[in-house]
Amino acid sequence: MTPLLLPALTLLAGSIAGFHLWVHYPVPLFLAALAAGLFLPKKWRNFFLLAGLFMLGETLASQRRGALLREPFPPGIYQDFKGRLLRTPEYYKGKTRLLIKTPKGEISVTVKGIIEGMVPGDVIEGSSSFYSRAHPCNFGVRNYYHFYSGISAFGASKSKLFFRKRGTSFPLSLLKPLYLLKQRAALKISHLPPGYSGVVSALLLGQRYPLTGRLPSSLRRAGVYHLMAISGTHIALLTYLLWLVLSLLLPGKRTRLMFLALSLLLFYLWVEPSPSVNRATSMALLVIIGKLLWRDISFLNIISASLILSLFSNPLAFLSPGFQLTYWVSLGLILFAPMFKNLPFFSKLFAFSSVAFLFSLPITLHHFHRANLLSPLNNLIGLGLIPGIIFLSTLALAGASFLWPAVYFLVHLLSSLDKLDFLNLSLPSLPWGAVFAAMAILLLAKKKPLLAPLVLLLLLYPQSKNLKPEVIFLDVGQGDAVLVKCPPAVFLYDTGGGRGRADVGEFITSRALWAQGIRKLNALFISHFHPDHAGGAEAILRNFKVEALYYSKKADSPLFRRTTSLAKRAISLKKGDSLTIGSCRIKVLGPGKLEPGPPRNSDSLVLLVESPDFSLLLTGDMEREQEMEALPYLKPITVLKVAHHGSNTSSSLEFLRKTRPRYSVISAGPNNPYGFPSPRAMERLRRFSGMVLLTSRCGAVKIGRRGTQTCLPCPRW
Repeated sequence: MTPLLLPALTLLAGSIAGFHLWVHYPVPLFLAALAAGLFLPKKWRNFFLLAGLFMLGETLASQRRGALLREPFPPGIYQDFKGRLLRTPEYYKGKTRLLIKTPKGEISVTVKGIIEGMVPGDVIEGSSSFYSRAHPCNFGVRNYYHFYSGISAFGASKSKLFFRKRGTSFPLSLLKPLYLLKQRAALKISHLPPGYSGVVSALLLGQRYPLTGRLPSSLRRAGVYHLMAISGTHIALLTYLLWLVLSLLLPGKRTRLMFLALSLLLFYLWVEPSPSVNRATSMALLVIIGKLLWRDISFLNIISASLILSLFSNPLAFLSPGFQLTYWVSLGLILFAPMFKNLPFFSKLFAFSSVAFLFSLPITLHHFHRANLLSPLNNLIGLGLIPGIIFLSTLALAGASFLWPAVYFLVHLLSSLDKLDFLNLSLPSLPWGAVFAAMAILLLAKKKPLLAPLVLLLLLYPQSKNLKPEVIFLDVGQGDAVLVKCPPAVFLYDTGGGRGRADVGEFITSRALWAQGIRKLNALFISHFHPDHAGGAEAILRNFKVEALYYSKKADSPLFRRTTSLAKRAISLKKGDSLTIGSCRIKVLGPGKLEPGPPRNSDSLVLLVESPDFSLLLTGDMEREQEMEALPYLKPITVLKVAHHGSNTSSSLEFLRKTRPRYSVISAGPNNPYGFPSPRAMERLRRFSGMVLLTSRCGAVKIGRRGTQTCLPCPRW
């Protein structure tokens, strides 16, 4: 019997409708429906109960969406606030991340400096500048993070001196010794080498803020990055190991179950509440309670009850990829578990891992555009390594520091699971229709197991054939990335980068390309190897089939060496070269004279792109001297990528008088510290351009046969 399944699905349907339709009902209406369901004859009871649940879910979700749509703090200026600390501070490279609940909503603030002595429950005052939630905005890319996380604003503060403790709230103050112990552990872990500190912090403390750099990218490609988030896998593994230990120490099944529940609650307090931890712990505790109260329990009822609890605590939780994966994969494991009952232990583990992989594949491809065919095996290896990392790290933190090399070795093994790169596949955005079709096949596979492998056909999802001649200036913050479509070919000029901890190439540029249905690039041009132009190149070369990488100078920089080592073909271009890509003819107008050494703005690869539909000048960070050198080769053009993000050292009068662009686009970050674009440069551009557009105001900008389209409403000069 699964009496909770239908109510759970009804509440979920109501939550989805409430978010998308933004409809909510007066409280008395759904209360009346629920009351009618309780007191009416059995014939009508279920109908009114489900109708009441649907309306309740719809109302809660729409109200939550409305509350989170408003930006609580204006972006770009320092704001004072007061609130309660929700989680233990997290540390990385001399910075502290705080999660604070204020009267205006939950905020996440990164502070320069190490803040000690503050624990969850403390009332603090602070001051911070906040980012605009509207950026990055790229066509086809939907970001629901602030809806399902509940975080209303992200900010950064220049100094820890802006933050003060003003009191402590009860009852969290009772847990202060536990959280101070965790804080000391976090500070010790923050001094470990980058990458290793992130893995240890994630697995031991449930803190993923330090998890950055190239190591997380390796874990994603191996298909094991999800193991870095405390979730059902960790709770299941912990429960299994605890049960083995308790079986040796305690008599009686009920006693062991009660101690197991207490141990899970202590672990929950240690890693602190988060959506994945809440879901996993609630499921485990519901199973234990069920075992204590009844001999037989229904696992479908357990996940249904957990789903109901999750939606009541956060009505928009269903938008989270983690939420979708948790309940869908759990359903798959429940459906297929009876088939594996008589298998040997390791065969059973591999079978469960394979089912989890197949059930997760449609949702994973939709959200993350990536799959590793070795994921079932890699996950088993990862589950074998993780207990060792946790155990040895705990001993090392307790004083046995000689064990850190062993921890580093295990973390290195975990990150090396991506070495078989040919089995790691990236795909353009998978539509929900394909996701639901794959889900239907998996449900049918319960009776016809041979249908399950058909889901792997999703990996053949093709690149979009609907290529129109157009130019898209991607919104990558303070950087450049321009996608040029020359049917039947497409190429990218610069990749963006330099956005602090985040890998812009992975999380912004790649997602924007996938949303355009792109799986292959005919060329990648790097203007010069400054991070804001080439910082995302490594991710692009890993995520897409790139026929050739073009650059101007062999720069003396690690970024140049890493990028060119990943390219199938790396070709240096010089002034006077030309090439054809699809329907576009490309002439190289710069750089002229090159100086050896590190990358410079004057190294910028300047391209004049001509097609039957438009002419485009791609300028990198070229400055006035290079503009004067290019003057003899210039003529009026359709589109100008304004050089150096609108700096006053570029876009000279002579240059603009010669090119007279119909559209000039400036790629710069909102509220950037450099003051780009320069007011003087903007004045010159308005004088000689038909229209000036800024990605810092408009998000992504698309220019094609039908004129211009912007991702955000914005002024056009």
